Amino acid sequence: MHLKNKLVTRFQNYLVNQPLFQSWNLDERVLVAVSGGADSMLLLHLLKESTNWNLIACHTNHQLRGEESTADEQLVTQVC
Repeated sequence: MHLKNKLVTRFQNYLVNQPLFQSWNLDERVLVAVSGGADSMLLLHLLKESTNWNLIACHTNHQLRGEESTADEQLVTQVC
């Protein structure tokens, strides 16, 4: 099995065993905070691949890192 498929499968198995996940309606909107860093971009991808939720990505550019902050914002915009 391809590494990407293994990761998605493990994440799906994790979600299924979470009480919070079991109580959510699959038609609900879910707000996902996305910084543009690797961890939040992976979370967004895994949620998209693993659920039927109506995902809403939220990114706030606080301009704390200058051009890097702008690059993060542009990446999130492109991916979404």
